[in-house]
Amino acid sequence: METTSSTDKGAPQTSRFQFHGEAGEFFGIWFVNNIFTMLTLGFYSPWAKIRTLQYFYGNTELAGSSFQFTANPWALLRTRVIAVLLLILYVASENLSTMLAGIVFAGFVIGYFALAPILLIFMLSFRTRYSVWRGVSFGFKRDYAGAYRVYLAPLLMLALVIGSLALPYYSEEVEQALGIPHYETTEEIMDADQAYTEQEVMPDVDPATMESDAEITDQNVQLDEEKTYFNPYLFIPFGLLLLIYLILLPYFDFINMRFMVRNSRFGNGEFSFSANAKHYYDIYIKWMVATLVLAALWIANIFFEESVGVIGFVPLVMITLFYSVITRAYFKSRRTNILLAHVSLAKHHHVRGFIPFLPLLWLLVSNSIMVAITFGLMGPWAKVRVAQFMLDRIEIQSTESLDGFVEKQSQEASSLAEEVADAFDLDLV
Repeated sequence: METTSSTDKGAPQTSRFQFHGEAGEFFGIWFVNNIFTMLTLGFYSPWAKIRTLQYFYGNTELAGSSFQFTANPWALLRTRVIAVLLLILYVASENLSTMLAGIVFAGFVIGYFALAPILLIFMLSFRTRYSVWRGVSFGFKRDYAGAYRVYLAPLLMLALVIGSLALPYYSEEVEQALGIPHYETTEEIMDADQAYTEQEVMPDVDPATMESDAEITDQNVQLDEEKTYFNPYLFIPFGLLLLIYLILLPYFDFINMRFMVRNSRFGNGEFSFSANAKHYYDIYIKWMVATLVLAALWIANIFFEESVGVIGFVPLVMITLFYSVITRAYFKSRRTNILLAHVSLAKHHHVRGFIPFLPLLWLLVSNSIMVAITFGLMGPWAKVRVAQFMLDRIEIQSTESLDGFVEKQSQEASSLAEEVADAFDLDLV
């Protein structure tokens, strides 16, 4: 891509990204990948992923040079085998006794929360260390303590939200544990039904009829036993925890992005991130307001269904169907724009660009429609369109020579020791 530069010291120099991929070309790679993956029962999937990444990296150009992805598929295969073995262990535990199955399940849950930050570090390290431009590799600092500070609180908070949702489904057990009395339980309903039946039985009723009524009563009692008792007040903890989680969600997103950017590097050059939590709250507040408006429209439609009728229902259904695509386009454009405005490399090279929301929305909507009506065959075309749309709007603005900076990183790269051996490479995505 054409690069605008200046010989004056300190004058800005702009290098734009460009994507050269073509849908027809990538379709051939995508088709072969899927055929081989199905024929090998998934064994080929690491090679398929590497080929896909190599295609997109190789067709991404910056300042006249393309990127490379140099990972070994065997490293990915190793992680796939580990994931499959864990899945087999989890499925096999269902055939064990209730106690052993519970222990295995608890072990998976505890292991997930204990190891999730470390696994994320491994995944980010894998992707970056094999990403290369002009012979210089990217990298990711293995800050495990920082990862726990950033990710443990959101994970625990999310677990509390999900766990609190289960409270109403175990209302009687929760009330007994807390010593809270309740009425209208299944047993009390059965006793009331039995007392009512005994009072209503008349002496002159035919025994055969009484026997038939008794069978019906037994059936009703059986149905009553299958009914689940809900204490509606037990939904309050879920509502409060969900509200707290939504309030903190923008901050969680902010510290996540800050952690990933500040621990990334290109050669010896470190990235910086100058955004703050307010930028993310601006995004999420607007999304939450839009979500509340949509929910209010549905509630109004339910209460005024007779007067509104099909005229209001059909547009509401259409809006809801595309709401996920609208949300995806909104977050993708707004969050990317924060990065493009606040990320710098080694203080002198600034990532810049702007992703417009409405054009991106149209791109994603049209992609979704085409992929749906072609039963997935237009998937490669959709991926190429998104990559070209995004990359063609991003550039690097430098206040010192980009070529000189890269040359310096290349000379120092040979002296850098790898922090972890290949055996610890992970890519679970």
